[in-house]
Amino acid sequence: MSHAPHSVYCAQRRSFKAGLLLCSLRFLLLVPLTNALGRLLGTLLSGWLFQVAGEGSTGLQACLWASLVLLLLATVISARLPRYPRPT
Repeated sequence: MSHAPHSVYCAQRRSFKAGLLLCSLRFLLLVPLTNALGRLLGTLLSGWLFQVAGEGSTGLQACLWASLVLLLLATVISARLPRYPRPT
């Protein structure tokens, strides 16, 4: 498989309009769902961590440290993603 953006890859496999429509629908449905799932898991993780670490400043510090670790992990994963040239 070539390293083309997803919408271009989908458009090459089907007719251009049908492929572009299908890829757009996937994007419009997938992004809000993954955003909502990430928020839900973050809320549950921070609530559980706050209770386990202890209420008050100790629990808050544990939540902030966990947030820092997840932020660094997301940064490393994002930096390793392939780069595509911008369409002109």
